[in-house]
Order: sequence, then structure tokens, then C-alpha cells
Amino acid sequence: MRVSSTLKAVAEAYPNDVAIHVRHFPLNMHKGSEPAARAMQAALRQGKAFEMAEQIFANNKALSPDDLDKYASAIGLDVEKFKSDWGSDEVRHEVAEDLKAGQAAGVRGTPTMFINGKRFQGRSVESFRPIIDSEIKAADELISAGTPLEQIYEIRAKANAGNAG
Repeated sequence: MRVSSTLKAVAEAYPNDVAIHVRHFPLNMHKGSEPAARAMQAALRQGKAFEMAEQIFANNKALSPDDLDKYASAIGLDVEKFKSDWGSDEVRHEVAEDLKAGQAAGVRGTPTMFINGKRFQGRSVESFRPIIDSEIKAADELISAGTPLEQIYEIRAKANAGNAG
């Protein structure tokens, strides 16, 4: 999927400045979206969410539990741990909470992206650069003014709140 590869490229282009957090928004119209979201969340626990996303998007018509187990094996996950996580109440809850958060933020479809709380429409690495560079500049100014690093995201997200981009 293009967005997955774009996000991976953004992370590689800004290894010290960008953290990518995937939230799940399984749509009822897509039968396999909720199990796929849980598969990505289970893979995240083993550090391979992007790899699972690539498997899921490349095989989006084959999302049975057996298919997902096969993808977990193909990307080198501990399959028994993956199965346990995939079926856990905790992972189900995390996916459900992501869906609620997306609904509260006005998300209607996927993919929808936000950068520091600001809805973002771009799909290429080049389209990300201006807003990321602007956010880095704003963060650097806050840091120079003495703002602790752990407060930067919250401050920038509040500053961007309500900005549809």
C-alpha cells in the first residue's frame, strides 16, 4: 500500500524527529478490517507493525485467522505469541479505543492522517516535508524557550487542534 510505504519513508527521512503512531479504524463495510487491525496491533507488540501492514494490504482479500497466522510467520513473528495477542481482550480493547478516538476526531475513512493533531491530506513524502519541517521548527523554538521535550507534542497538538489542514 502506498501510504504504508510513504510512512515508512517519512520515518526513515526523519529518524530523530518523527514518531509514527498508527491508530486503527476498522470499517464495518470491510469484513476483514477488524481482524486485520488486531493483527497489526499484535505484530506491533513484536516490533513488526509495518511488515504486517504490508502483508495485509498485499493480500487484502485473504484475511482469515489462518491467513493472518501465515503472514505472521512470513515476517518472522513468534506465531504463538501473535495468536495469543491477536485474540486477547487487551488487543480488542485497543482497536475499539482507536475506533472511538477516530470517530471523535471526525475520521470517516482510511487512511486519515494527522501530524501533531492537524489533519493532513498528503500521500507522498514530498507532501509531508513542509508540515514536518514547520513542526520541527516550532518544536525547536519551544525547546529553545525552555519547554521540556516531553511537553512538545501536547503543546503542538493543542496549537493545531481544530485545524483541518
